[in-house]
Amino acid sequence: MMQARGSNLCLVPVYHARVNFARSLRAKFFEFDPDIVAVELPDDLEELVVTAVKRLPVLSIVGYVDKENGPRATIVEPPEGAADRDTGDQEGEPSLPGYSVVLNPSLTFVPVHPGDPMIEAIRLATEREKQIKFIDLNTEGYEPKEYALPDDECIDLFPGQDEFNELVSAHLPKSDPSSIDYDREVCMSSRLQDLLADGSRVLAVVGFAHYERIREFVEAGKRADVVDPNEHEGRSIFNVDPISSDLIIDEIPYMEYMFELSRRFPPGPANEPEMVAEISRNKFEFFKLGEKTLAERLEEDRALQQEGGVGAPPVVVRHGEDRWLQMLERTTAMEFEAISRKPVFTRRDALLLLVHVTNTVYQDYYFREPVSLDKLKAFMQYIRNWAILREKLFPTLDQVAIAAKSFVNDEYASILLDFARMYPFIDEERKYPAVFHDKDSNIVGPNNIFLRNRLSRRKKSWITLPIKRRPKEQFPGQWRDQWNNLSLCSYPPEDKVEEDYFNLLRQKTLSILEEKMVRVHEFRSSLLDGIEFRETMRKKILGKLFVKEIIPVTGKAGSVVIIFDPDEQDRFQNKITWWAEHAQESDMAFYATYPEQNLIGPGIARIQLGGLVSIFPPKHVPDIWRYFVLEAREFKKPEILLLAAIQFSEEKFIPFVSKDPPTRRLEEIAAEHDKIIITIPPWRLSGETFERIRFLHILKDRATRNVARNYIFL
Repeated sequence: MMQARGSNLCLVPVYHARVNFARSLRAKFFEFDPDIVAVELPDDLEELVVTAVKRLPVLSIVGYVDKENGPRATIVEPPEGAADRDTGDQEGEPSLPGYSVVLNPSLTFVPVHPGDPMIEAIRLATEREKQIKFIDLNTEGYEPKEYALPDDECIDLFPGQDEFNELVSAHLPKSDPSSIDYDREVCMSSRLQDLLADGSRVLAVVGFAHYERIREFVEAGKRADVVDPNEHEGRSIFNVDPISSDLIIDEIPYMEYMFELSRRFPPGPANEPEMVAEISRNKFEFFKLGEKTLAERLEEDRALQQEGGVGAPPVVVRHGEDRWLQMLERTTAMEFEAISRKPVFTRRDALLLLVHVTNTVYQDYYFREPVSLDKLKAFMQYIRNWAILREKLFPTLDQVAIAAKSFVNDEYASILLDFARMYPFIDEERKYPAVFHDKDSNIVGPNNIFLRNRLSRRKKSWITLPIKRRPKEQFPGQWRDQWNNLSLCSYPPEDKVEEDYFNLLRQKTLSILEEKMVRVHEFRSSLLDGIEFRETMRKKILGKLFVKEIIPVTGKAGSVVIIFDPDEQDRFQNKITWWAEHAQESDMAFYATYPEQNLIGPGIARIQLGGLVSIFPPKHVPDIWRYFVLEAREFKKPEILLLAAIQFSEEKFIPFVSKDPPTRRLEEIAAEHDKIIITIPPWRLSGETFERIRFLHILKDRATRNVARNYIFL
């Protein structure tokens, strides 16, 4: 940074659209306390840009017609039934039947969002009633150059901001005297000198590419009388659809959201509960917008513009009525708490908080097992190393999302991706027309206006992430209102996963029995079933050879009982018996949570099992909980399941997965039925698979199976 002329000028070089520079700009603003804030934008855009800045945190762009960039031609497909019509006017004229070419206007725009340091400077000046000056030259057809710059995440590794600025500036080429950039720099330095003439303190924010030249010109007093050759035509403000925020925000949108939250709500506000509720409702609306197609959003915006910009009514919900809204309130409270603990909130802090929020939603809303600390540590190390491979110090959104899928699962990655792309500040007034993504990720405005960024020509690399996204509710309580218990059924792909696991337990039971049926003998005349190497090595000093004899297991494993929780506190009060739909499924009975406690889709619920019994082959057993109603006075729920397995199993062995062995009385009952209970401790099984089986999805009817795959992650 440069301070000259009796410290009346503070020239601040920045990267455009970077939160780190917006944060450091805030610190410099309060330290320097300027009278005038000057920015690298043409003066004919000042009124509209300042108006757009006052709309923050709602995102905007200020567009204008660039005469050097003509309209964009697009081919419009014919309506249905028009393909047979020939549009050629003369014989021999080539034509596309029914197709037409339309010239759509093309605008250049200035993005207005909180993470841009120039916008932050204008915003601070507006809030503190400082003068604002736009000092750049009006140009047509300007193409900004892109330079290979160091990752701004390394700023914190330097002793100070000045050292970083000097290092970057020393390696950037200066503009050529015959270039438009040189003319712009002369213009900006001349206007800065005019502002300094009356002794005002001026804070000037410019890009790094112009910093050295402007500093040289100001120090040398080089100036010129500048007259802008023209004014830009077609200047207008557009509202940016929140779902399309990542087209003007270069960073992970959640980083910019946290920056806005930290500057908008300083730590320790007296009305924090009201603000948490407000932000949570905005989050709900944001996720609601994500369920609409581009055509639906364009049509809705067009209708609102015709009605005078009256927005949708805010979300109104009674306390305790909607679990998803409650979870959003909880995560918002976590964000406020994080800001209060650390007022200077960095991107790294925001990334850690994003992971923490994802864990909370994953564990407490979708009832999944918490991700271990070791796995999270490896995840953070991985994305850091991956960023370094791309010659960066901070990961991009695609790296974070794909790594989350690899380290945890698809569902976790989907939650993280939803919150990472979240920018929940929505324009409720709808005063200005909105711009959106199109199918090719271009920015498209009303009447198919195409827009291009004035500050950057860097092309975004768009990829389709291999992550399934779960749709959200359109209004609080939507899925609760659609739920009923009249004809419940299961989800067939999940049934197959469960049956495969039950078969695995049956095989493991036989393996355990085979281990117990091995006898070791000293070698006499026969090797029997092979050499027992462990026993031979253990008694090597005796100089003897030992062999093993495997006694065949007679019988098979039948009914399977799994106890996840003995339910001493009576949390699992929902007792159900399910019957197989075909010969490859088993009859099941279980005790679990109620479906209404965790609705994850329209007519789709996830329950947590306390214990279950699988009876195979299926025989349409009676309702177990009614069949053993008298025994229920004496036996607990896990014991009822074991009684059912003993009563209805056709095979001799009963796999019993539980941390506690069966009681002596149950073993005696099993013996009376010529059954043997084989206890398998959970620690002998895969913990991840065991916990996955613990959760089961229930559908309200068979028709719901057609859409269930959009909401269920296996």
